[in-house]
Amino acid sequence: MQQFAQFFTEKSFSNLLIDSISHKNPQTVLDLGIGNGSLTTAAKQRWKNATYYGVDIDKKCISNLSDTISDINLFKVNSLNINLAEKTNIKLGSIDIAICNPPYLTIRKSKKYNRLLTEANLTRSINLKSYTSDVIFIAQNINMLKPKGVLGIIVPEGIVCSHSFKLLRQDLLENHSIEMCIQLEPKIFCKTEAKTHILIIKKGKNKKNTVILSSADKDGNITDKIQVNKSALFHRMDYKFHTSTFKNKHGKPLSSLNISITRGNYSKHELEALKVPYFHTTSFKQHDKNCSLIRNTYNLDKKPTIAKKGDILIARVGRNSYKQIAYIQKGNIAFTDCIYRISGNHDDIEKVLKRLKSKSGQTYLKNVLHGVCAQVISKKDIENLKV
Repeated sequence: MQQFAQFFTEKSFSNLLIDSISHKNPQTVLDLGIGNGSLTTAAKQRWKNATYYGVDIDKKCISNLSDTISDINLFKVNSLNINLAEKTNIKLGSIDIAICNPPYLTIRKSKKYNRLLTEANLTRSINLKSYTSDVIFIAQNINMLKPKGVLGIIVPEGIVCSHSFKLLRQDLLENHSIEMCIQLEPKIFCKTEAKTHILIIKKGKNKKNTVILSSADKDGNITDKIQVNKSALFHRMDYKFHTSTFKNKHGKPLSSLNISITRGNYSKHELEALKVPYFHTTSFKQHDKNCSLIRNTYNLDKKPTIAKKGDILIARVGRNSYKQIAYIQKGNIAFTDCIYRISGNHDDIEKVLKRLKSKSGQTYLKNVLHGVCAQVISKKDIENLKV
């Protein structure tokens, strides 16, 4: 299973994905990276008369499914193959519904994948810093769908939340129609703690200006829904963030104050190699919240970013980073790239510190944490905190 970065879908979440697709009577259903067949099994229970196609690179999966699921056309093909339609003899633009739980892999950027994204009308996404397999799977599925065909896909949190994938979100929101984004509970897939979401995407534009964001419990039941304007979803489109934003209405955004937010410009290991004393995420444990730090001077070509008296330090990464906040009463010290420094005039800094440490501020910061491996607070999310 780990050889191909596969994480098979539990029955309850397969049912949730299938039930979230509004198409009533599809003729064709495609499952790229079919794995153990959980999504296709759920689909066959709902759409009994459809023709099914399953594609997987894993010979063992294909062999097992040929014995356990009847009336399905199976292909042992890498779903990342640029010539997928030719390899499977499935005509491009012929599929009514695509269902997918893709593997998570980093993909080398290349002209062939640029062409694939262009054909799927995801042209901004060509400028992503890097490609991942889920991005390519989204493009492959869109290309296989008929106009107004529907894709139900499980994606890692980064696709929905990370600034790195903002261009992809913009492509999907402007050139296609995201019908729904469902936030799933963490740890629902065996052997990974990655947070995931279900996206329901209709191929092509429509006139709807809102998207349904929802959350599901560990049993795959929808617990709440909200509708959010599409223009508010480029930055992030997770339910958790937008419910926090609704509760974070009062006051002005922190970015409107006379303050600056700066990330450290050296890593912990770099500062250790330079023998420069530093403040890191572990340093919050060594000092009380009103830190008293000694002065340091450095003779380096590239000077490390320095926190000084009156600055706020907040952890950028870590499961409990939202709790790690320090105010410097005196002295200066370098800080690592895992730390943000908030600087400004005394009155604004006092307001910001009070807000960060308040119950509502802590709830907001906790809810905007995101990331597949390490949990991260983005600079933009701190700037959006109302003060």
